[in-house]
Amino acid sequence: MYSKILWVAGGVEIPMLLATSSTVAPLHARGWFPWGAGVANDVSASLNIMPDLLTLAVDDIVILSDTDGDPMSPPGWWEKVSELGDRVMVCFVPPGTPFDEAGFQAVHGSLVDSPDTATALVPVIHR
Repeated sequence: MYSKILWVAGGVEIPMLLATSSTVAPLHARGWFPWGAGVANDVSASLNIMPDLLTLAVDDIVILSDTDGDPMSPPGWWEKVSELGDRVMVCFVPPGTPFDEAGFQAVHGSLVDSPDTATALVPVIHR
């Protein structure tokens, strides 16, 4: 499961792709941080968003793939991606984490510094 959101941190809107994963240890080993612990820039990862396919690859290994393609983007999401130099914050959270704004706000505190989360800025390829 995954979703696009605009997250406000320090008054700045950050385009994010939230995704669920039951294991994030390999991403931590690559330098990805738990939620809120820092910002890693993983240039060997890529988020490919096309009308009929969305994939996230790390070192050319696809770790997220959806043939339903590009999910709905919140208003202004693509503009913020452009402002970040065609990068997006990819955030893995535990399965069952709500992705709707109210639900996510409610669990946000439990995600901060959680070893069950992993975040990094990832280049976006969109065609």
